[in-house]
Amino acid sequence: MTSGLEWNIKLSQYDSGDILEKIRATFEGYWNNPEFTPFIAALDSERLRKALRSERRSSQDEANDLAFHFDLKPYYYQQEILDKLKAEREVHHSFKNLVVAATGTGKTVIAAFDYRDFCRANPNRTHKLLFVAHRKEILSQSMSCFRGILKDLNFGSMMVGGVKPDSFDDLFVSIQSFNSKDLTEVTSPDFYDYIVIDEFHQNMFAASTDDVLISDDEAVSQFDNYTAEDFLSEVFMTEERYNTLKNLLIKKKNIILQGAPGVGKTYAAERLAYSTMGEKDTSRVMVIQFHQSYSYEDFIMGYRPTESGFSLTKGPFYDFCKEAEPDDREYFFIIDEINRGNLSRIFGELLMLIENDKRGKEVRLLYSDEQFSVPENVYIIGMMNTADRSLAMIDYALRRRFAFFEFEPAFGSAGFKRYQATVANKNLDSLVGIVDAMNRVISSDASLGSGFCVGHSYFCTGDVIDDAWLSDLVEYELIPLIKEYWFDEPSKVEHWSQKLRGAIT
Repeated sequence: MTSGLEWNIKLSQYDSGDILEKIRATFEGYWNNPEFTPFIAALDSERLRKALRSERRSSQDEANDLAFHFDLKPYYYQQEILDKLKAEREVHHSFKNLVVAATGTGKTVIAAFDYRDFCRANPNRTHKLLFVAHRKEILSQSMSCFRGILKDLNFGSMMVGGVKPDSFDDLFVSIQSFNSKDLTEVTSPDFYDYIVIDEFHQNMFAASTDDVLISDDEAVSQFDNYTAEDFLSEVFMTEERYNTLKNLLIKKKNIILQGAPGVGKTYAAERLAYSTMGEKDTSRVMVIQFHQSYSYEDFIMGYRPTESGFSLTKGPFYDFCKEAEPDDREYFFIIDEINRGNLSRIFGELLMLIENDKRGKEVRLLYSDEQFSVPENVYIIGMMNTADRSLAMIDYALRRRFAFFEFEPAFGSAGFKRYQATVANKNLDSLVGIVDAMNRVISSDASLGSGFCVGHSYFCTGDVIDDAWLSDLVEYELIPLIKEYWFDEPSKVEHWSQKLRGAIT
């Protein structure tokens, strides 16, 4: 009861009659045991609450003991960055510092260690941390990271998507909430003495504190401009098709990008959002992925286990709409693998509200008395892999709520040809020719079709394209793919496998 865990086990009398009988007998023993007394809410509620609080404190003490048992230390490369930060402050008296490191280096971990060292170096002061990030998921993960390194499982509160923090000390806040009056009315420019800004290069803020202070008056958000020309330089598509795609999105507000694997749907979706906004503002773009068990409770709101039982928790779409509501600018909610989820079950009563002409209208939410609407400035972009045999197509009742745009392999596009010329690898050119020919066979195959063609993004990489890279692509990506396509035609698999291998030898 205190941990909020739940187990669901399905048994049948036919297969597991003896187990069911044992369970029944065990519970009958509990019911008839004189040591147990009936629960009467009017008389026993307070006693139950006290017992649960006592048990939770015991569990919390055990968790704290476990967390404090380990002495967490930074990796050597993280320690090097920490030493440089210390030198900047102590030697150069620089308190506005930027950590630039590769993805996976652990920049949040570095920030947590640095904050711990900062507090230890100033033991006679009361410290207050402000951590700013784009999304709730990042804030939650970062707060958990700080709690582990500081060995304080109660450290920090979150302020995101309308959620009010328990305390403004040690606050993990979204960019949208940071700019709200709810924060500026209760804090002063010198309220926080240590501030961390996630993805600083995308959110250039002016700073001024003992370490890194951001005051509301000084905060300036600057993003790189992103135009149609930028989109066309990165996505292999003609200007005519791009204009059609953008106009469909603006007109319908909901669009699904469908196509074969590797045609760059996800890559294009984010850049479509940027080009519509006119800037690379990642704070107004959210990307999630549906799966078969995804539900309304995950997406909108539902009850989740907590230390005190269950609490009503908002989902990402609810939070995103609340962030977009007071803003006049466009917001883009991107859903990968949209056809993996049951859209009627996931959207629930909001399915009507995502329609273009129903935006701004309110309905009462399932789990609360709150009136909720989908703002007019929220655009939904879904991606659908047409080659996934395990998925059913989206039903007709839902199709009218979305426009559909087909993505195709772009081997013949001017942009991809420019890419080939830049790479300047004859074996790449030869392999592309074989794949293009194979795609024509796949398209004409009655059991497959154009939705199973091999996309151009298989060949787009930031790595150096040499024969070893091409060989790995053939052996570990392309051949396994056609083995799945033609699982009942081994001769066809062998024929095209030889052609693919022959292109790079």
